[in-house]
Amino acid sequence: MPSITRAIVLLGLIGVGVSACGSPPPEEVAAPPVTEVPAPEPVVAETLTEAEVLRPDIYDETDMGLWDGRPSIGGLWIAHPTVSQAERVRVTNLANNRTITGALFARDPSIPGPPFLMSGEAAATLGAEPGVPVQLNVVALRREIIEPGGVSSAALDGMVAAPAISEVQTTTPDTVVAVAPVTAPQPAPAPVQTASTLDRPFIQVGAFAVQGNAQRLTEQLRQRGYSVQTAPLQGRTRTLTRVVVGPAATSAERDGLLQRLRADGFTDVLITDL
Repeated sequence: MPSITRAIVLLGLIGVGVSACGSPPPEEVAAPPVTEVPAPEPVVAETLTEAEVLRPDIYDETDMGLWDGRPSIGGLWIAHPTVSQAERVRVTNLANNRTITGALFARDPSIPGPPFLMSGEAAATLGAEPGVPVQLNVVALRREIIEPGGVSSAALDGMVAAPAISEVQTTTPDTVVAVAPVTAPQPAPAPVQTASTLDRPFIQVGAFAVQGNAQRLTEQLRQRGYSVQTAPLQGRTRTLTRVVVGPAATSAERDGLLQRLRADGFTDVLITDL
């Protein structure tokens, strides 16, 4: 009887061994591939600056001038009887090549003396003695946009200083995120334009190399009730888009537009034409 029991146990152990040998080994699970995420491209910024340049095509006059020695209004200025409107100019004393940057005004032609009349401060800076005529060269100044690389565009008319304009272009993301639609506010109706007799009836609010930036500024101004126009400005390497407000019919209206724009936060503006 014990021998029969040992035989049964032995057969059981053999069966277990055969079952274990017949089971396939567990499969190895492959690790998911690692996806490399490319680094974002750097944002490229283009900077446009402005600088004063000589514009002899607007005004260029060489003639005698003096300071008569009498007290005058302070500041660097010069006056001529044929000037039709005030200008920002560079004045050079041709005797010693000293220069100043100041204002050019019209003077009464009935006042005797050389054509140019200087302020006392201008004469002192130019090295001119009171009552002694000197030969002066007077040339108009204008601000030009300087593109990257130092290439200047066509001149912008106006005498109000403006800082550098920064333009930023970014790439379009691959993933589009859906957002709820937003109802845009209805822009205020543009005021009716009137005829203007001013040489510079417009106010430039910006000049852009990226068309989309010019369009956004145009819409912002229209929503605030301004009469807005855009005009191309052809540079030597590309075309910029100017955004201007106007035209103003009178100087008082233009001054009011300037104050209103500055109150709305648009402080870097230029008086200009198209």
